[in-house]
Amino acid sequence: MSASRTFDRTVLIPTFVPLPRDPSDGDACSPALGYNNLYQLRLIDGGPSPRLARSGEALVAGGLALRLAQAGIAPQPLVLFPPTAAAADGGGEEEGRRRPRPVCLVGAESCGLFDEVESRKTFWRERGAE
Repeated sequence: MSASRTFDRTVLIPTFVPLPRDPSDGDACSPALGYNNLYQLRLIDGGPSPRLARSGEALVAGGLALRLAQAGIAPQPLVLFPPTAAAADGGGEEEGRRRPRPVCLVGAESCGLFDEVESRKTFWRERGAE
């Protein structure tokens, strides 16, 4: 129900899994309760890519997804790039200083950090498109 995001050869897909309704309550219009998973699939073959497992937290769905704590339908994942300490205080970036790791957010919930990410721009070009 929300858009996916592709980052660092990993496709991040938020899903909502509704819980079964109690037919005896008679209110078919009440909001559905359920939970969200964030699937993490390798771009090359669709296999599990547990790049964002939060420390000590087990993955669900056979190792393909991370259970999210938020209620309702989760929004599209975002990847944020925190500035280096030198860039944050207005100074120049020092030689050899490593940038902080990119962080994944779904809504206000952190899904974890990416490791070993090299910055590089990529573009999609379609031949014959105007």
